[in-house]
Amino acid sequence: MRHGKATYAEDAFNDFERPLVARGRQEAKQTAVLLKENNLIPEMILSSPATRTAGTAQIAAHIFDYLAEQIVYHAPLYMGRTHEYIDAINNLKANCILIVGHNPEMQALAFHFGKVGQAGFPTSSAVALQFEDGIISVQSKAVVLGEWLRE
Repeated sequence: MRHGKATYAEDAFNDFERPLVARGRQEAKQTAVLLKENNLIPEMILSSPATRTAGTAQIAAHIFDYLAEQIVYHAPLYMGRTHEYIDAINNLKANCILIVGHNPEMQALAFHFGKVGQAGFPTSSAVALQFEDGIISVQSKAVVLGEWLRE
């Protein structure tokens, strides 16, 4: 899941500290509700520690009745690359993980593994992937369980 709509950096925030705007909070909630309605309930939530992703993860945690204190914040997801996202997933012991991250990487991963989001991956968009391999690599095959691309 990509984080919700945030303020712009020129609004007196540095990029890492950009908070969600009202629209971003509402979109994050709507996407989490759609995931829950589709029985995609995470056993673990992994998030970039940036303010906008942490806020999105906390909103999702509330929807899933997941304790916000149990969200795993992983610094390499902020400005991270494919291998950092994959390494983070492979180091967790859970069958269903919600990752809250940033573009362009979320779009790149969604397209690489699921051929989803080639035209864009707007804020609060999500894709659910099921991997065939126990250890994920860039060569892994995935099945798309659902996609929720916002406008």
